[in-house]
Amino acid sequence: MSNEAIFRGFLRVFVKPCFSPRFSLAFRRKWIRVVGKTLPNAKDVHFQEDSLAGRRTVLAMPSQRARALAGNTDDASNGKQPQHILYLHGGGFVFDGNSTHIEFCGHLANACGTAVWMLDYRLAPEHPFPAALDDAVAAYKALLKRGIPARKITIAGDSAGGNLALSCALALQNEDVEPPANLVLISPWLDLTCSSHSYYENAQIDPMLQVSGLTASAKDYLAGQDPEQALASPFFATAAELQKIPPTLIQVGSDEILLDDSRKFAAKLLDLQVEHKLSVAPDMWHIYPLHASQFSASKNAIAEIATFLKRGRTVKLNNA
Repeated sequence: MSNEAIFRGFLRVFVKPCFSPRFSLAFRRKWIRVVGKTLPNAKDVHFQEDSLAGRRTVLAMPSQRARALAGNTDDASNGKQPQHILYLHGGGFVFDGNSTHIEFCGHLANACGTAVWMLDYRLAPEHPFPAALDDAVAAYKALLKRGIPARKITIAGDSAGGNLALSCALALQNEDVEPPANLVLISPWLDLTCSSHSYYENAQIDPMLQVSGLTASAKDYLAGQDPEQALASPFFATAAELQKIPPTLIQVGSDEILLDDSRKFAAKLLDLQVEHKLSVAPDMWHIYPLHASQFSASKNAIAEIATFLKRGRTVKLNNA
């Protein structure tokens, strides 16, 4: 039995219940913190506590560049200001990312040579929509106020965090704020109506997510608000709004119930001629890049993000 097959079994037994509404949210929050301890540690990374717009933020930096990155100054070695990633963790809008995503942000920082700011945004149901989105927008503005130019900032996120990353880019349009250079969406949950075919077609093969868990999280997050409004479900953004988003990398596993969120969204971007790349990893599960040092597909996903951020702006992504 392959390592991937063994890990799929682990996800099905120990992680999938975290997303089941059969258990109380309080219990599931405690359980996912335990599961998070099994994720691989990132090496040669400097982590420090920070704050963006009053919200706790963990800043991850490659150790050799920590001094320059922490000060948001020009890199002393080459005179170039480093890039920054505002990272919005997943967790169905109801779980924090402290036990599940900090080490991943370290892997991302190392691979991309960037500062990665993981925002501890407010969670539902205690703080329903648009609290998390408001925190994301405020954090992006806080980076700008620190003197980091928008052209050096990428907004990235996975699952519910992928929703927030795209929604943040849309919200910035409404405020006439300069957009980030890029978006990176990992297994994004873009349609809170959960109505696409893959939600049911992949229900048996997805080892991690289940529709009942997503619909329960959407209910907690929305608190009775319309799930089809664009800032809650950015899949429903207008063509005019989507045409203004920055170049976007979308990564998703073929076995996810969220597969169609990515495929259908990428099809929209293609029709609108918005610069983007969709990568579907065969036989992979939800947010598979988080297992950065364990599986080749995860390592390749991290490398793809690094290549995406370092590409020349003359490179077109649509047909890549």
